[in-house]
Amino acid sequence: MKTLVIQTAFLGDLLLTLPLIRALKLKDSEVHLLCRAGLSELLQNNQDVDSVMELDKKGTGDGLSFLPAVRKIGSMSFDKAVIPHRSVRSSLIAFLAGIPQRIGFFSAPGYVFYTESIEYPPTGHQILRMLLLAHQTGIEADRFPVLVYPSKENFQKADNLISNILAGKSRNIVSIAPGSVWATKRWPASYYSHVARYFLSDRHFLLILAGSKDDSALCLEISKTLPPADWAISAGDFSIMDTAALFARSSFVVANDSAAGHLASAVKTPVLTIFGPTIPAFGFYPVGKNNIIAEKRNLYCRPCSSHGPMKCPESHFRCMKELTPEEVIERMKIILDRI
Repeated sequence: MKTLVIQTAFLGDLLLTLPLIRALKLKDSEVHLLCRAGLSELLQNNQDVDSVMELDKKGTGDGLSFLPAVRKIGSMSFDKAVIPHRSVRSSLIAFLAGIPQRIGFFSAPGYVFYTESIEYPPTGHQILRMLLLAHQTGIEADRFPVLVYPSKENFQKADNLISNILAGKSRNIVSIAPGSVWATKRWPASYYSHVARYFLSDRHFLLILAGSKDDSALCLEISKTLPPADWAISAGDFSIMDTAALFARSSFVVANDSAAGHLASAVKTPVLTIFGPTIPAFGFYPVGKNNIIAEKRNLYCRPCSSHGPMKCPESHFRCMKELTPEEVIERMKIILDRI
């Protein structure tokens, strides 16, 4: 059986798709992946995937555009397409490529192009929802863990950055990832500054401000409030898998409800995830027994959307502003006291 998984959503969605890919690999002889442009490195050293193709959704020239993707996939003689991404484009690619068996969720706008539609459960973790597409039911999410495999080069880059600030010291390392694609999912920079100073002064940790190129300005803003030593910025200079290696070297990670939390969990590093406009009940929290969540409960307006809007619909942003640094620090101590 030759299977194509189509997941062209964001990094966090692809990370949560890895258990599905693993489950399919255990059943099928070949599993291939079509993902968003720029994300294929996440599958490096992953023995569950036979090949990875990238879809250029924004016309940047990276990866395949829509029709070339259809033609290439059509030439590869797939027996089955499994489509966790609920989008018309993903459904159409499988249909137009002539893949005979096409499995996805009934709630997808392109479900008419499927040969088999599965109900999308309103509750439960997203990993378990997606495993339904592999007909894996009645199991625990940690049976198919989210795992990534940084290379020696990724670890070398992380180690070089860490050694520059260690200066011969033996210290625990914390990575803070303050960014998010969605503006309302970003806990205020001043609050992150407070937490960063706590790690540096009270805990005597070394600190890394991590993220993508888009998070560089935010990390720089936070860094301007910190003392001159014992920290560094990796955002803008580290690739996805460089960051995974950095998180693997960290004792603890603090992140918003974003891909960073899932990436930390994928290298088995404890993570505190800050939830604002979204809620853990949506099923997108990082899986792991040492992971914890910080959130402001019992707000009338929360959740306000499934992803988190770019602006607060109520114009007060209480879900983030009322979640104080002191509260987050108290939540962190649950894990930190074990380190």
